[in-house]
Amino acid sequence: MRYCNIAFLGLGRMGEALIREFVNGDKKLEKYITATHHDKNSLNKLNDLNVKATTSNIQAIQESKIIVICVRPQQVLSLIHEIKSYLNKDHVLISLAIGVPIDWLRRECKGIKSIFHVHPPSTIMALFHGISFIAAEKDVVEEDLKLVSDLFSLVGKIDFISENEIDMYAVFAGCSPAFYLKFLKEWEKSAIEGGIEKTKAREIIKIMFASLNNGVVNNGFDYDYIIDKIATPKGVTSAGLSQLTDNMLFGIYKKVIEASKNKIYNIRSKFKHSNANSN
Repeated sequence: MRYCNIAFLGLGRMGEALIREFVNGDKKLEKYITATHHDKNSLNKLNDLNVKATTSNIQAIQESKIIVICVRPQQVLSLIHEIKSYLNKDHVLISLAIGVPIDWLRRECKGIKSIFHVHPPSTIMALFHGISFIAAEKDVVEEDLKLVSDLFSLVGKIDFISENEIDMYAVFAGCSPAFYLKFLKEWEKSAIEGGIEKTKAREIIKIMFASLNNGVVNNGFDYDYIIDKIATPKGVTSAGLSQLTDNMLFGIYKKVIEASKNKIYNIRSKFKHSNANSN
């Protein structure tokens, strides 16, 4: 990896998680990272790491090659208004803000050659590595492309996709762990109401996950293969499955996905004619 200074603008949950995972993946990065937050007390979250911390976005930018936007989409307008006159052609701009288009960033941050829209794995905020989806314009500097690839490879697999695909990938890969666990939470609740102790219910789920992980991930079994092996024709499992029709489940999942996609669409629509100068 080619080392250079990295500024993380905004130390929210994702910003903190990324910094920690990058450092865990490569301890040398500690001395190259600067984190910013308008609240000095929030910077204390990184006291256990040997990284720089400042309340000044400008200072962080002036000392860094890579600029990572870690604020919420609603805060991007004011942030870009603050920093854009300090950005130059040698900077690499990485936006983690979902719904903020690359072409808008290009229009506002004139002169920057390499702009990336990255959706990192949401699971690093609570669990472990996952997959990062990276969108970039065709004319990004090849050296910068490798720089970003090497960096996000530290938190799992990377996949390059087009900008018009990133919304769906963000929902499916980024949001779905929460959707799935919401289902599992209610499933556990139904088991407890049926008379199983909570600790036993959780133990059963843990063992079940381990078995399914082995079948799907390690052995590559198809979902239907596993279902067919478990559900004896006209048996108890089949009776329960009759209530989980494909149309019913697909309808629920479609609603969930559409709600999340609409939220992203609403964010994107605010940037179509927005100007950071008017914020």
